[in-house]
Amino acid sequence: MKRIQITALVLVLLLSLAACAAPAKTGGAGTAAPASESGGGTQQLPTAPGVETKEPQTPPSPSEGAADPDGIAWEPLSGGRTAADYEDVRSVLAANLSGRRAEFRSQSLSGMQEGDPQDAPPENALQTLPDGVAAGSFVQADGSWLYLIDSFGLRIQTLAGADSRIVSYTPVDAAEGDGVWLQELYVSGDRAAVVYTMSAAATGPNAYDGSTHAAIYDVSNREAPVLLADLGADGSYGRTWMVGGVLCLITMPYLWSVDETGDPASVIPGTWQNGTRTLLPADRILISPNTCEPGFTVLCTISLADAAIVDAAARTDLAQPCCAESGAVYLARDVWSCGATEPKTEGTYAVSEWRDRTQLELFRFRLDSSGAITPDDSCLLDGGMLSPTAITIREDQIRAVTVDRRTGFRQYVDAEHGFTNAEAAEPTVSNRLTVLDKSFRTLGALDHLGADKPMISYLDGGVSGWFTLAEDCRTSYTLDLSDPAAPKTGAALSIPGDQRIVQPVSESRLLLLSTVYGDGSLEMRLFDRSDPSQIRELTSGQTNREGVHCMVTWAPGTLYLDETGGAFGFPFYTGDGAGFCLYRYDESGFAQVGETQLEYLPDDTVTILHDGLLYLCSRTICYVLDPAAVTQLAVVTDAVG
Repeated sequence: MKRIQITALVLVLLLSLAACAAPAKTGGAGTAAPASESGGGTQQLPTAPGVETKEPQTPPSPSEGAADPDGIAWEPLSGGRTAADYEDVRSVLAANLSGRRAEFRSQSLSGMQEGDPQDAPPENALQTLPDGVAAGSFVQADGSWLYLIDSFGLRIQTLAGADSRIVSYTPVDAAEGDGVWLQELYVSGDRAAVVYTMSAAATGPNAYDGSTHAAIYDVSNREAPVLLADLGADGSYGRTWMVGGVLCLITMPYLWSVDETGDPASVIPGTWQNGTRTLLPADRILISPNTCEPGFTVLCTISLADAAIVDAAARTDLAQPCCAESGAVYLARDVWSCGATEPKTEGTYAVSEWRDRTQLELFRFRLDSSGAITPDDSCLLDGGMLSPTAITIREDQIRAVTVDRRTGFRQYVDAEHGFTNAEAAEPTVSNRLTVLDKSFRTLGALDHLGADKPMISYLDGGVSGWFTLAEDCRTSYTLDLSDPAAPKTGAALSIPGDQRIVQPVSESRLLLLSTVYGDGSLEMRLFDRSDPSQIRELTSGQTNREGVHCMVTWAPGTLYLDETGGAFGFPFYTGDGAGFCLYRYDESGFAQVGETQLEYLPDDTVTILHDGLLYLCSRTICYVLDPAAVTQLAVVTDAVG
């Protein structure tokens, strides 16, 4: 319990100013608050919770703050707005650092249970992105070429099967210094962008925790790439996407202090172009309603074709980049508020109930075809973010799973004796699935998901979804998402594993692979999901090899999947080395086709299929495999070692 309290106090000091002031706990000698009653027993998971269809949601106006059914009057949010000037931005961020909520949070969080469900291993899946959106990786394939980055530079090799070879290696100049990390790689036509982060010490003063850059190369001559520009923005790496041919770079500059007597511009984030830093104009900075963290989320769009920054905008507060589609990028942030009931008299005490709550704000930046940014619209959902991957875009829908954890206390005031005391209230949790249209109108919702037990993971598979609860990591519960107006729970899948990858392999089939800690075997299961409400197991299997460890369940990029041929493959390692094996599957079971030995297997491995051949790539080595015969054709090693 001490660990939870200390961690909570440290986190609380970083939280922003709330419009409400927490009551002080100043218990007098010989006085004590009456003990509160614990409530609630163990709930069973409902088989099919009811569906609640809600009215369209918009952020509340400052005049709103009505009490909820429990009598809690929540502090209203102030409306978002464009910053008037740099002093306006500085004053908002300075207020956030005052930590006036620390006392409330320390009391409310002290009632939490030991153990954080986020510590449990989540499920994984291969990433599915909308059309027109690409994600970065350390490896990209383009036509007849393979591009990879290691810790120092960009290498290009041919995609020529057994004759594959490295044709160039180009060090990223910034990587020659300390505190530089190469993150991701993008390729578009004859342009390549290497995304890297640079520490504050390497970048210079007034750079927060550093900056994130994209080194743009002309790779029309693959044997001699040419650096065209080095572009970026202040802040640590958030995420990147290629949206409609434009690189969207999201960074998060965090402020550790705000000098109230200094230059207001010292807190303003900037963009970087070939070593020159330029502050964002005040009218490109949005003041978020109820800013909760002293920092910014910056979106910078970069044209690879022109090797130039197209636009940049920022919002106060740290938000998570959660999803993107053609023409838009979505950010999500948790917005904290607290409220209280009207005091009631109990003997000599004036008693009030204090609670906190978290809402998720989903915010959209619009992008035109050139990459110009327009702040668009936002909505509020009950509950906080489970994870950025729990917010997804599926055609004309936005789906979000939130977890509403609430803590609080009862406050006792004895005005006659002049003291105030408080006791922690029992924490509560509630999971919700909300389906929105692109105008942020609610299409359907599923409340009390998982009987309101702490949820640790959620995956969206189109017509189906899966979630896991903290109390039972070896059971996944399915969701029927075929009707957005009426999502509902489906079957419970028992999975003898601590980590798993859930992968749709067709419109009607689902492949599930799982591993057990301490046991290298891989459990394999095939499910029929033609009826999303009644997903059922068709067959199962196991690798049954002692000492084999498979990384595919925590590194989905290593999975090779042949949906039409009913086959999948994955790398593995043992005490004697590493290898790659191939399995075929149908409703009768799983059968190993073959395997080949590998020299060694780095953790950062991605499998790429090109012209019927597999390229098992890491930052330092590339294997070329023939999946039909499960044989090794070539090994291409890093040019620098």
